[in-house]
Amino acid sequence: ENGEIVEILTSSASKGPSWEWRRVAKSSAAKAKIRQFFKKEMKEENVKLGRSMLEAEAKRRGYVLSDILTSESFERIAPKLSFTSQDEMFASVGYGAVTTGQVLFKLIDFYRKETPKISTKTLDTKKESAGGVIVKGVSGLMIRFAGCCNPVPGDEIVGFVSRGRGVAIHRADCPNMKSVEKERLLPAEWSGEKAKNSYLASVCIHVQNRSGMLETIGAIVSGLNLDITSVNGRVGKDGHAVIDITVRLEKRQDLDDLIAKLSQDPAVIDVYRTAT
Repeated sequence: ENGEIVEILTSSASKGPSWEWRRVAKSSAAKAKIRQFFKKEMKEENVKLGRSMLEAEAKRRGYVLSDILTSESFERIAPKLSFTSQDEMFASVGYGAVTTGQVLFKLIDFYRKETPKISTKTLDTKKESAGGVIVKGVSGLMIRFAGCCNPVPGDEIVGFVSRGRGVAIHRADCPNMKSVEKERLLPAEWSGEKAKNSYLASVCIHVQNRSGMLETIGAIVSGLNLDITSVNGRVGKDGHAVIDITVRLEKRQDLDDLIAKLSQDPAVIDVYRTAT
């Protein structure tokens, strides 16, 4: 209370003020000082780190961050955590001002409450088709392919109703589909029609660490009339090179042919499809 004598404890190990102090600070000067402190921490690396941390934790819980973090959901949770922008939230997570759990708990809670429930009565009466895919259950929703598992024609697939983003088509064995609410899953299948669009698939290749392997892999992909859209390489603890590539193709058979062709190279130790 006013007039009382208090003791102020300080610590050299403290990172600084807590983000939640903004909610309890009374004077405008105190609030300004707290905002000023965190503004200095709004560095690009903290934004990237925070986003990466939230994506990883959301995936571990069976969600895709882009599904649960929308402009609408952010506007609803922002006042509770005193955020003014998504970058501010990412940076705060990356810096350690708030935890991934604090943010995701509110996002997931909003997502579960606001995501429209699907009536099983509609499953046999309505179909929606797009991009060579038929989804049974609801009509009038946008259909897109999930980037977490990149399904291609020939894969077993399932539709997932996401808040504000229509129906996402996932591979049936996608890890993100294991813990979602079953009532938001819809039967989906490839229509059998020739799809006009192409698809992306990711492949991990373990090879002997020697020069020229990237050129060899590129030649194999090119020989099958496929395109590489991204490539990333590193050396594992065992000394072997690990090369991740993403290719553009039209059907599952293209992927099977690529894996079979790569496996024939004597320098290739292992090759397999990855979820992302």
